[in-house]
Amino acid sequence: MNKNKDYESPFVFLRNDVRKLEITNDFIIPSDKNIDRNFKIDYEILDVFEVENKRVGIIELVVEMCLKNEKEELINFKIAIDGQFYADKEHYNVEQFNNMLELNGLTALYGIARGQITSISSIAFANEVIRLPMLNIQKFVESKHLSSK
Repeated sequence: MNKNKDYESPFVFLRNDVRKLEITNDFIIPSDKNIDRNFKIDYEILDVFEVENKRVGIIELVVEMCLKNEKEELINFKIAIDGQFYADKEHYNVEQFNNMLELNGLTALYGIARGQITSISSIAFANEVIRLPMLNIQKFVESKHLSSK
C-alpha cells in the first residue's frame, strides 16, 4: 500500500474567494428545447510574489453561463473566483510555478466553481440547475497561450 506522502504535491492550495457573483434571471424557463446554452471561461494570474522561502500566486477564474432562446436572454450567471496557492521556492522556479498555477490551480478552482454554480443555481432558478461541463484544463491553457501569441 502506498502512503499519501508518496503522492503529495509541494504545490499547496491556501484559499479561495468569490470575487464577483452576478445573476440575471427571467424566472421563465420554457420547457422548449430550443434554448441555447453559451459557456465562457477565462483566467488570469493576478500576482506571483515571494514571502520568506515561499512562492505565492493568486489566479482568478471567471466562468459565465448564458441561457437564451431565439428571442431573449433568460439566465446569465457569472462567477469570478480567486485562488491562492504556494510552494517552497526550492521546488519550482517562477516559470514552473506559473505553470502549476495554470494547470493545478485552475483545475482546483474549476471544481470549486462547478459545485458553487450548481448549488447557487438550484436555489436561484425555478426548474433549472446550471451544470458546467467537464473541461480538459491542459487543452484550455494551451489554447489560451496560442491565442495570446
